[in-house]
Amino acid sequence: MTAEDRTRWYEGVDHTGVAVTDLDAAVDFFVTWFGAEVVFRLERVDDPTGRAPARLGAPRDASFALAMLALGPARLELLQWWTPQDPVPPAGPHAPGAAHLAIRVGDVPEALRRLEQAPGVEVIGGPVTFDSGPTPGLTNAFVLAMRA
Repeated sequence: MTAEDRTRWYEGVDHTGVAVTDLDAAVDFFVTWFGAEVVFRLERVDDPTGRAPARLGAPRDASFALAMLALGPARLELLQWWTPQDPVPPAGPHAPGAAHLAIRVGDVPEALRRLEQAPGVEVIGGPVTFDSGPTPGLTNAFVLAMRA
């Protein structure tokens, strides 16, 4: 790879997509607890040709709905999928393909206090403040939200 090949050829991250089990509940969660704004919503797409789901890497007989949210300057795309096959349980946070969304807050304990009031939210780790390593002074905590 040449130095020219390694130059920045992209503009930046446009959005992050996350599969959810209940789109309405997920949208409500981010709007209610984080003040997210719904940029647009696409109701359930049933494409008899199968091109739309296949283009997204899903089985051709799948259907989906999505919502694009603005969280400050970031965009979050929430997708709910349906397939004729039995549903696959969501992957745990340690499984290949699993993801997490890190939201910066000014006061981690206060954020946890607020989120503990949200239905379906479970604090699973933290808060922890790192004394050394690559992120000294960073405090973080982990929560699960709306786990199916």
